[in-house]
Amino acid sequence: GGLCLLRDDLDGCMAYNQQAIKARAGFFEGHGNIGFVHLQKGEIDDAIRSLQKAIRWNPNFLQAYATLANAYLMKGLIDESIQTNLKALELEPAFAIAHNNLAIVYLEKKKYDLAIKHVDKAVELGYEVDPELLKEIETFRKEFG
Repeated sequence: GGLCLLRDDLDGCMAYNQQAIKARAGFFEGHGNIGFVHLQKGEIDDAIRSLQKAIRWNPNFLQAYATLANAYLMKGLIDESIQTNLKALELEPAFAIAHNNLAIVYLEKKKYDLAIKHVDKAVELGYEVDPELLKEIETFRKEFG
């Protein structure tokens, strides 16, 4: 199911994963992949529904939390994005993607101290943080860091 994503075959990936979840409803990765495809196509509400299903089938599916948090952010649901990333960190405190995502959403909410904290943790964990994000957060480090 994920191989088609690597080949950038979104339609093929959608079809494959839809067949897979028909055969096995609890195939949480399939729901996650479908959510990712919807997100890539800009179908945010469909992405949210699919990712929520993936998490219902497997409440420990970290990647689904990260993708769902991004979908919430794209829809402007900042608080939901924060809560979803925090849930991922409850499951895995060293989940660098969630720290990076939190840096972005806290920057959006002007909670600069928290943005700095999470971007630093993402870097510490080896995540390749976008240089533009690092540059923007750096402007607040003297006052809030």
